[in-house]
This record gives sequence, C-alpha cells and structure tokens, in this order.
Amino acid sequence: MTHIQDMNNRIRQNREQRPSNRVKFKENREAIHTKADGKKTQTSFKTANEQELESIKNSIREKAKIENRRTKILYFLLVAFAVVAAIAFIVLMN
Repeated sequence: MTHIQDMNNRIRQNREQRPSNRVKFKENREAIHTKADGKKTQTSFKTANEQELESIKNSIREKAKIENRRTKILYFLLVAFAVVAAIAFIVLMN
C-alpha cells in the first residue's frame, strides 16, 4: 500500500469517528429557549415608534458616511504616497 492510500484511509477513519454536527445543533436549539424547569421562555425585543426608527437609521447612515469618507481619504493618501515614492525612486535612479 502506498502512503497516499494510508492517508486516505486515515482521513476516512477520522471522518467516521466524528459526531454529527446536525444532531447536536438541533438538540442544543431546544435547550436555548427552555428554562431549567422545561418551560419555554418568551423572547422580548425592543420596540420603537416610526420617529425613533428613522432617527436610528439616520444616525447609522451618518456614521457609515463618516467611515466611508475616512476610508477614501486614507486610500487616497496611500496612493499619493506610493506615486510620490515611485517618482522619487525613478528620479534618484537617473
């Protein structure tokens, strides 16, 4: 038997020894939503009216705009530095 066949056999045996992740997930999912006494818990979500939602959305949009602007400035500065460095390198080599 070659070393490749040994490797394939070892991979197959290891795969057979692994427990199934799907079963574990299904069992754990039930445990997440139940208390110790077995009763299911009610999940509570925050509620907001339309005006609050709009203000939250606007603040998220403003933060995203600021972050995008900073990212664009950083990329511009990096490209400008690379161009200046390339030009300086070409000038110094001549």
